[in-house]
Amino acid sequence: MKQETLPPWGNAWQDTLTPAYAWDAARFASREQWQQTARDKLLDLAAVPDTEALPFDLQVEDETDCGRYVRRKVSFVGSAAWRVPGYLLLPKGPCPFPGVVAIHDHGAFFYWGKEKVVATAALQRPGLQAFVQNSYEGQPFGDELARRGFAVIAIDGFFWGERQVPGAEAEIGGHVPETVEETKQCNRFLYEQQAITAMNIMQMGLTWQGVLFNDDRRSAQLLASLPQVDSERVACCGLSVGSYRAWSLAAVSDDIKAAIGICWMATQESLMRAPGNQNTSQSAFSMLIPGLRRYLEITDIASLVCPRPLLLYAGRQDGLFSHTGTDAAFDRIRTVYAAHGAAENLVCQWWDTPHCFNRQMQQAAFDWLEDMFA
Repeated sequence: MKQETLPPWGNAWQDTLTPAYAWDAARFASREQWQQTARDKLLDLAAVPDTEALPFDLQVEDETDCGRYVRRKVSFVGSAAWRVPGYLLLPKGPCPFPGVVAIHDHGAFFYWGKEKVVATAALQRPGLQAFVQNSYEGQPFGDELARRGFAVIAIDGFFWGERQVPGAEAEIGGHVPETVEETKQCNRFLYEQQAITAMNIMQMGLTWQGVLFNDDRRSAQLLASLPQVDSERVACCGLSVGSYRAWSLAAVSDDIKAAIGICWMATQESLMRAPGNQNTSQSAFSMLIPGLRRYLEITDIASLVCPRPLLLYAGRQDGLFSHTGTDAAFDRIRTVYAAHGAAENLVCQWWDTPHCFNRQMQQAAFDWLEDMFA
């Protein structure tokens, strides 16, 4: 039984909350007015830096021929203070190609980030290999998209992979983890750094979520700007917190024309009514935007994707979310899509799976995306 972490008045307080910027035809004159108002508030509260006009200064550090596509190790300007490392997968053949921002999960697994969704030599490391097998049935989905003819960009979210805080390797003697247990040791160390990382970022006038917003939005902007990519066919996709980041990215980026979110959707109150992963672990720090609940709930953010195509999968064996909380979230998003005549562009589907994005789910999701971009 999980320890009670919510204040004794928590439920009573939540009963008073009505998000001020949820869709309401009586308050907003149009969908466009609602979306602009809500987006502006979301970006402001998340303290997302203004970086849209910065040049990308895209640098290619390495290139690997992967058969039907080329993998480039790249980096680009994220802000005036940091660069963002990533992989760019470009299919061979005539372009322009449709594109996908492939977003890695949280998983309390920080030592690698982008390598969870793009196959590299790191996948031979037992720790990463075991994680990818469990979460993606051994198939990093960025490569599957590239084999299908999509250009793909995958970055390290702040705090993961090349952007992790220092100290993890010191826990195992100063080397790259060679075993599953060594990988777990590194990840345990990094897990305990989440709170202090979020605290310090906030004291710098940022939020962790705001940095993710910024870098994901820059990724989409960069991908859409490439001559090999059709800017009218750019999507995003992710599992778990990658899902959260995917529909959040689509909510704040006009470059994203469709979004796929796997195993992360529920109403905020369902996550905060009883002890659970969202309110008993440090992992929620990466999604924390102080004060947001007064204006927007989780489902309101996802609804900002409307009327663009949005696919959401949930797992019936996923212990992170209650079935009632996810069903309620699906219903709220459906209501918004229906209100704007876009019901056919929304798919909310249950799978009899745990918290994962297995090969069958990938195939179905990418078939759907190809149909949307046909």
